Amino acid sequence: MADGLSHADWYALVADDDDDWRVLMAATLRRAGFQVCEAHDGDELLQRFASLQSLHCHYVVVVSDVNMPGLDGVAATEQLRISAPGVPIVIITGNGSPETLAAAHRAGANRVLSKSSPGALLVDAVCQAISEDAHS
Repeated sequence: MADGLSHADWYALVADDDDDWRVLMAATLRRAGFQVCEAHDGDELLQRFASLQSLHCHYVVVVSDVNMPGLDGVAATEQLRISAPGVPIVIITGNGSPETLAAAHRAGANRVLSKSSPGALLVDAVCQAISEDAHS
């Protein structure tokens, strides 16, 4: 972890409109030691991120699905890159098309991961995003 911090020092903000996937990702990250907040869509993700920042939670990593109603994960990533350029972001997608992957990277995602990836890869992707962000 960055700067000697442990997973417990980080809030993972998990956004997905699919309750089953969101709960699964949140549980995986909790088991890895992260504190977890959940959001149902990109709008709620931005609201919860702002709430965490107002509470002085400086160590937040975002894990977001791409396809959500309202503000999708790519648009939410673009907005986060404007308001909080250093936040680590992992995009999760059920549609690993080249267009989706390119859009997520262009928006500023540190990592893009398929929903079909095992839980250990989610934790690895989150840790890598945090590490990359600490060195930028």
